[in-house]
Amino acid sequence: MGIPGQVIAATAFAAGACGWLAASAALAQRKRTRRIRACIVSPDADQVVRGTTLPLVLHWARTAASRSGKDKGARQAAVLPAAFAQRFEAKIRMAGLDHEITVAGLSHALLCTAAFLALAGLVLGAAFSVPAMVAGSVAGCCAAPLWATRALDQVARARSRALDAHLSEAIEVMCLGLRAGLSFDRALELYCSSFSSVLSAELLRAMRAWQAGIATREKALQNLASSYDSHVLKRMVDGVVRSMRFGTPLADTLESLAAEARHAHKAAVQEQVMKAPVKMMLPIGLLILPSMLLLVMGPILLDLMGGL
Repeated sequence: MGIPGQVIAATAFAAGACGWLAASAALAQRKRTRRIRACIVSPDADQVVRGTTLPLVLHWARTAASRSGKDKGARQAAVLPAAFAQRFEAKIRMAGLDHEITVAGLSHALLCTAAFLALAGLVLGAAFSVPAMVAGSVAGCCAAPLWATRALDQVARARSRALDAHLSEAIEVMCLGLRAGLSFDRALELYCSSFSSVLSAELLRAMRAWQAGIATREKALQNLASSYDSHVLKRMVDGVVRSMRFGTPLADTLESLAAEARHAHKAAVQEQVMKAPVKMMLPIGLLILPSMLLLVMGPILLDLMGGL
């Protein structure tokens, strides 16, 4: 009876370990989603990005960018090749962090992160062999840009989802203001003062830019549209620019765009819902299903082994 008891204990331990791994992965994903959501959706309309809720590598880049001067930042930016610098600059812009993070600050954070990960890989590889030390240090250096790219993509996706959630209401509020006899600037100011979201904060920043004479209305709106991968926002900006330039009516165009934005957001939500069962198949098949099979088939196998 000692051997079957040991087998039962091992089976229970394996099932518990698999369940713990599944729960840990689910909790980590939920915490990561909440952190990115808190980074994007801030209660203060003027504070779009909170440095304390950014991923760690982007928080280091933000700190480095705030501490470095223009001349020093130019020297730091030369560390990255031109192709990588342009790629990271585009990703920073799509993440909406161009006012917080520079390519110079990100390059400084990448150097520090690569050095730390290379040292960690070197120490871990020293426990095995010299080739493992070299492989660990190389893997640590390569992991730093991949980590930064993944963090920027996460923030960009969360920012895009926030845009899709608030774009229709923004267009509708501006359309109501225009039909009530307000100008476009006054309707836009009405939306920005009444709603607190990432879109309202960025629209308010763009409006302040052309009111202060930093950029023209057309340039400020086009810069905002180019930082999002949204054809509805680009069409809205094109309609506003065309209306301001030629005097065409804008309310009807905005009304049709609001309906299109609602349909696009609904389709995106339905797509995420349809993808959820497919994403759940991998953790179920790797973590939950083996433990359930051990719990169900374990006693039967033990009885068969005892009968033999």
